[in-house]
Amino acid sequence: MLDSLLRRWLSLAEEECISTVPEFSNETWCRGVLAPVWSRLPAQVRDVGQAQLKRADAQFIAATIPWPNHEDETKWWKWRIPRELGAYPDEGYGSGWPPGWAMVPFAKPDEAAVWIWS
Repeated sequence: MLDSLLRRWLSLAEEECISTVPEFSNETWCRGVLAPVWSRLPAQVRDVGQAQLKRADAQFIAATIPWPNHEDETKWWKWRIPRELGAYPDEGYGSGWPPGWAMVPFAKPDEAAVWIWS
């Protein structure tokens, strides 16, 4: 199970685009499960998985942008947004965000690109 959680976490950072806030929040669940469990694992298990977890965290951080004023949060993965957001051609935009992200309470940072699917 631990291995599948690590693989899922790593695959999230490798996804090309995320289309909605709820989809992204749902996808980060695996990191939320790993956080409290990690310190309770036997040292041998942690040692084996630590490199994978660090790699997955680093890739996720590289693929996302921090949510303003939440950089130091304990559950830091919940306070990030993808650098690449997906949208359909017929959808409108509010504050630069595609519709699935329009609920975010700040303007879309320039670092976040919107990809239009065909």
